[in-house]
Amino acid sequence: MADLHWSLFHETSPYADFDPRPHPDDMQGWGWNERMFRSVIEGIRPNSICEVGTWKGASAINMARICREAGLQTKIICVDTWLGSQEHWRAGRDHDWFRSLKLRHGYPQIYFTFLANVARHEMQDMIVPLPMPSDIASEIIAAQHLSFDLIYIDAAHHYDAVLRDLRLFWPLLAAGGVLMGDDYVGWPGVTQAATAFAAEIKLPLYGE
Repeated sequence: MADLHWSLFHETSPYADFDPRPHPDDMQGWGWNERMFRSVIEGIRPNSICEVGTWKGASAINMARICREAGLQTKIICVDTWLGSQEHWRAGRDHDWFRSLKLRHGYPQIYFTFLANVARHEMQDMIVPLPMPSDIASEIIAAQHLSFDLIYIDAAHHYDAVLRDLRLFWPLLAAGGVLMGDDYVGWPGVTQAATAFAAEIKLPLYGE
C-alpha cells in the first residue's frame, strides 16, 4: 500500500505559500464529538484516516490533535468539494448557512477557510485536502492503492447520496478498521441509508 502523502494528489503542498491571515478565524462546524473520536482513535491507533465531508475542518483538526496527543503519525485525507450542500444554497440569503459559503464572484471560499484553520492549528503535516466530489475521490484514492484504518463520513444528508458514499468508501477500509459517521439522529436520510447499508453488508450498526 502506498504511503498517504500530499504528493500523491498534489504537485506541491496545498499549504505552500498560503497565508492564513486574510481569512478570519472560523472553526464553525459540527460532528466533532471528542469522546467518540478519542475512544475510536485510542482504540485502533490509526495510521490513516479518511474524512468524507470536512467543511471548515473542525472534526479533522480535532482528530489530528487526538492522534498527535497519542503519539501517532497519522495522516488524514479530507474529501470535500468545499462548495456547500443543498441545505446551504437553499437556506435563503439572510440565513447563516447561506452566508457561511462566503461567496466571492459567485464562488464559495470555504476551502480557504479550511486551509487557514489547518494552518493556524499547525496540522499541515497531518491533513491532506482532496477537493473533489466523493465519487471521483474514491476512484482516485483506489488508484493509489490506499486503505484507511478509520473512515469518517459526514457529507450529504439525503438517502441516495449517503448510501452511495458508504458503498464507495467501504472497500477502502483496511482490515480491522472502523467506518463511522455523523447525523444518524435528526437526518432521516442518513438514518435510513446507514440502516440499509448495515443490513447490506450484514454487520451490526452501533450508535450513541
